[in-house]
Parts: sequence; structure tokens; C-alpha cells
Amino acid sequence: MIFIPNYAAIVTRDYGMGRVLIHSDKIDAYQTGHHQNPIAFWRHVLEYVSHKTYSETIKVGLIVNDVSKALEKMSSFALVDVEELTISDIALRDISGFDCLYFVGLPSLVHSTIATKIAQYVLNGGGMIIESPNRSGEINVLSGIESVSCSSIQRPVETNAFWTMAGKSHYIYDPYVTFSFMTTLISQDFSNWSCLMSNVVSQTDKLDNQQLDVFTYSGSSTFEIGISFYSSMQNGIVVVKPGIDTMSSSSSSSSMDSSSSSSSYSQSSSSSSIDSSSSSSSSSKDSSSSSSSKDSSSSSSSS
Repeated sequence: MIFIPNYAAIVTRDYGMGRVLIHSDKIDAYQTGHHQNPIAFWRHVLEYVSHKTYSETIKVGLIVNDVSKALEKMSSFALVDVEELTISDIALRDISGFDCLYFVGLPSLVHSTIATKIAQYVLNGGGMIIESPNRSGEINVLSGIESVSCSSIQRPVETNAFWTMAGKSHYIYDPYVTFSFMTTLISQDFSNWSCLMSNVVSQTDKLDNQQLDVFTYSGSSTFEIGISFYSSMQNGIVVVKPGIDTMSSSSSSSSMDSSSSSSSYSQSSSSSSIDSSSSSSSSSKDSSSSSSSKDSSSSSSSS
């Protein structure tokens, strides 16, 4: 049996008054194999890491160490003031005016004094985001905070990422976001971090009366049941049971009886039922007329 590790797509942790976030995708979707994720999502990521609200301007220092259109992409965000920096700029300049440092890939070399300066910046409330580390081994810009590694710069076989239970309750959660693994980050290497997305599908649904949708359907009602099935799948587990075909007809008469066909739908712990019975009496008008009568008795519905 081949052991497949859990891959992390988004991990985050607090450090002092600041925050650090690492993700395996690309903000500009360059060579990720899927469309660009919504600007609103990336804006939320910047807000979270920078301790900002949606109405505040975020000052971002962008350090690009890989092929990227991140500057062009980020410049289109509302209320985001982005400035491109180098690792030398971080060494020489006062970086306290930036709300967040955004690294695209990793620089080839980070001196210990620079790593210490970055750590102090985060400790004092600054934010740091690292996009797709493109060097295997220790993530050098984090060495002043914690020693964690990028396992490999090769894309893992399993490239689909899913929100974890922690991710689904997080500020940046967006159910329409799709993430790729452009690099290999092993979840167990980030034991002090909160993993928001990984290659493991989170099992948040439970099979109980509160979350169970049950359909009984006829073979001729595939269109209606298809829509209902799709709708219910948005909210929880769906169980589909075959029933009796309700689409039957004859040339002379048609009738409906509770024993001949049924279509029932129950959601949560409620139920409804309809029972009908009929009796007929005859009356005649003249010798050439036919007789018909209809007498309906009780119908009940309980829930």
C-alpha cells in the first residue's frame, strides 16, 4: 500500500500580534490549471492577515521571486495599495508602514538579520503571506519565526484542495474557491498551524434526522426529482429510494388510489401523508343518459 500524505493548501498561524499565511496556489492563476479565484476572496485573505476590515485600505509590500503577474492582479483590487519590493529593500527600509508582506515564491538567500527583522515585523502586528514556495527545504523567510519546510517544489499527484472544517468556519471561507497544489506542503510539518484547505474531503455531514433528505420517486419523474436532488445536495446528505410509477393511463378511465402510486418527500423529521377513498352512488336522469356520481370522504395530513 502506498502512503499518500495529507497535503496542505492553506495554513495560517498567529505570531505575537501578527499573522502568517502560506498557500499553495497563485493569486494570478498562472499555470494553475483553473480559472482565477474571485478578487473578493483574495481581498478577504489580505484583510485577515493584515487585521483590516473591508472598508480599510491595505498597504502591501510585494516581493516577487517567481514568474508572476501578481502585481498586475493585486493592483486591480479595491482599496489595496501595492508596492513591489526586493529582499534587499526589506533589509534597508523601514517596513513597519506595510500592513502585509506578500512573497511570491522564495528568495534564493535570506540573511539571518533579514529573517529576524521579518519576525519582529510580524511580532509587532504585521502580516505575511507566502505564495507557493518554489524552493524545497526550510522556508527561509520564516526562519526567524519557526522552522518549517516545503517538502518539494513538484506538484503532488492529488491536486484538488478542499476546505477543512476549520476552513469552513474561517473568515476567508468561500465555497466557490478552487485551489491547486503548485508545490508540496505536508500537513504534519505544520503542527502549530491551522490548516484551512487540504487534499482531504472534510466529513461534516451526519446521517441523522436533522440532515437527511429522503425522496421516493417514480421512474417517469426524473426531471422533477433531478432538480430536487440537486437542490438538496447543497445542504446535506440525500437518499433516493425507488417508488411506483405514477404515469399510467387508459383510453376509457383514469383513477388514483393510495395503493397504486405514491410520491413522498420528507425532510428533517417532518412527514406528510394523504389518504383518499371514494364511493359512488348512481342517479339517473332519463333512459339514454349515463350515470356518474362522486362522493369524497376524508383526507388527512399530519406533520
